[in-house]
Amino acid sequence: MKKNLAALTVAMTAGLIAVSGPAALGEPASEKSSLDSPALSSTNDNPTVVDGVTVPTEVREGFRVLPYLQRAASDEMTFNWFSETGGTSQVTVFGPGLPENGLTLDVEGVHNPVNTYQAGELALGDLNRNNAKGVVPQGTWIRGEKPYKHSAHVTGLVPNSDYTYRVNEDGYVHEASFSTFPEAGSDLTEPIHIIAFSDTETDPVGRVTYREWVETTTLAEGSEPRPDASSLWAEKYGVSTRDGKTSVNYPVTEDDA
Repeated sequence: MKKNLAALTVAMTAGLIAVSGPAALGEPASEKSSLDSPALSSTNDNPTVVDGVTVPTEVREGFRVLPYLQRAASDEMTFNWFSETGGTSQVTVFGPGLPENGLTLDVEGVHNPVNTYQAGELALGDLNRNNAKGVVPQGTWIRGEKPYKHSAHVTGLVPNSDYTYRVNEDGYVHEASFSTFPEAGSDLTEPIHIIAFSDTETDPVGRVTYREWVETTTLAEGSEPRPDASSLWAEKYGVSTRDGKTSVNYPVTEDDA
């Protein structure tokens, strides 16, 4: 096992410390599903507003943003997630080239200032976007003040291989899997499927209402025409005006997505 660990290169980010074995996860009294994380709730039905300014919610346990993957390659992967507590949490990766009991990393949360609410956001009143969501009371979209980002970058993985991983945040556990890409320059034996999803522009307004779907100047050949303001689409999702132009709204909010 020591030889295996020595052969691995683990990028150290956000105060990350490499630990081997399940003992690094500790012995939580009971593990709960990541989807039950109190911090994951994106709406607050009883916001506190003082002198026209919304007071962010108290710190809540669990995942504020569920784990997601970045920098996928044939031999590396980056794991990210957000919390409100910002303490030490763990990610364990299982698969080829890793210790038999998995590679466990302790990951410290780092405050991400760009995600801190601005004064204008906290003072934003009731939202009325003239769409199916109706009026959204002030502050119902405001969450904890200081989200923390956890990030772990692991290299030394085996190309074209399957892995599983689990992330433990305050006793809330998220489990998923991924596959590494084939080695660069090698012949593909099966297709690689890529799904592209556009930016839904979910600022505080888009979190809870259907935002305007700004029209692009060019569309790919064969694209369907965009619904207009008299369409069934507009009847369901509403229309908005931006920069003096009327456009239909997106079909999802951040909460819906």
